[in-house]
Amino acid sequence: RCRFSSDGTNVASSSADGTVRIWAPGPQMSSARSATIFCGTPVTCVEWDDRTDKLLMLGTAQGSLKVWNADSKRVVGDVTLGAELPRVVDLKCSPSESVLVAA
Repeated sequence: RCRFSSDGTNVASSSADGTVRIWAPGPQMSSARSATIFCGTPVTCVEWDDRTDKLLMLGTAQGSLKVWNADSKRVVGDVTLGAELPRVVDLKCSPSESVLVAA
C-alpha cells in the first residue's frame, strides 16, 4: 500500500515485511521526513492525517494501529484493537475532524 501526503511532497509505502518507508516522490525532491519504520508485523494500510500532514497512521495484520509523527520521526501512538478487529485492512482520516476509522 502507498499514500501521498496531502501536499504531495511525501509518499508512505508499506510492506508485508513489516516496514514502512517515507520518501520523496521525485528524483529532484528530497525530504527531511525520509524514514524507515520497523513495525515487526506486516503493515496492511497507511493513511496520512490531511489536516496536519505530519501524522501517518499504520494498520497491521496483527490488529494494531500505530501513529507516526513524520516531523519528530517517532511513534506517538500504539493501540491494539482487540479480537473484534484482528486485522486492520483500511484506515481513513476525517478531513475536518479528529476522527480516524479502521476496518
